[in-house]
Amino acid sequence: MYAEAMVTGDWPALPVQPVPDDFALAVDREKVLVSGFLRARTNQLSSIPKDAASRGRAFPTPRTWDYAARLSAFAVSVGAPKAVRRRLVAGCVGDAAAHEFLAWVQANDLPDPEALLSGADPFVFIGLRPDRVYVVLQGVLAAVARDRTPERWSAAIRLCADAAGNAGVDPAVPIVRALMRDGMRPPGAEIPAEIKVFAPALALAGLLPGAAA
Repeated sequence: MYAEAMVTGDWPALPVQPVPDDFALAVDREKVLVSGFLRARTNQLSSIPKDAASRGRAFPTPRTWDYAARLSAFAVSVGAPKAVRRRLVAGCVGDAAAHEFLAWVQANDLPDPEALLSGADPFVFIGLRPDRVYVVLQGVLAAVARDRTPERWSAAIRLCADAAGNAGVDPAVPIVRALMRDGMRPPGAEIPAEIKVFAPALALAGLLPGAAA
């Protein structure tokens, strides 16, 4: 069949799954999960094998994690079986990293960031592991980045302050810093008074607002 198609140019049509309408949103969610996992397992960001044979197989790098996030998001969007998702991720970062990542994802039942921003789903940060606090707030950051209204931005700051007060400042600091950077804060967005809990960290990054002084 291949030899014939090479000569005739008449290649058989292969069924291709159409891109789901919510694919972009699914990619955002999956990147949040990958980001949270790699913050908790920093040694998995890049693990280049020492021997040539292993370097010919899949292994974790920043680029292959990006591939894994996109393929995993597609599998989730189309409702593919878990085994398919696992094979896709493993094909990018290797079996060991894929197993650890998907086990971590399964153990972290994350809330809907839109419900958190709207206040419809109050979330309790007390007693939460730092890596889970981080990934919950990363989901909030991704949601605000998609739709940057003043109200959503201020709500995200308040959620970060709530997390800092109940579970510790450290896992919330990277998200607050991202929210305070140029281009993230919408015009007219009010800086909540609660941001003062992050004053030392923001001052160190040169992002301290006048309201937090």
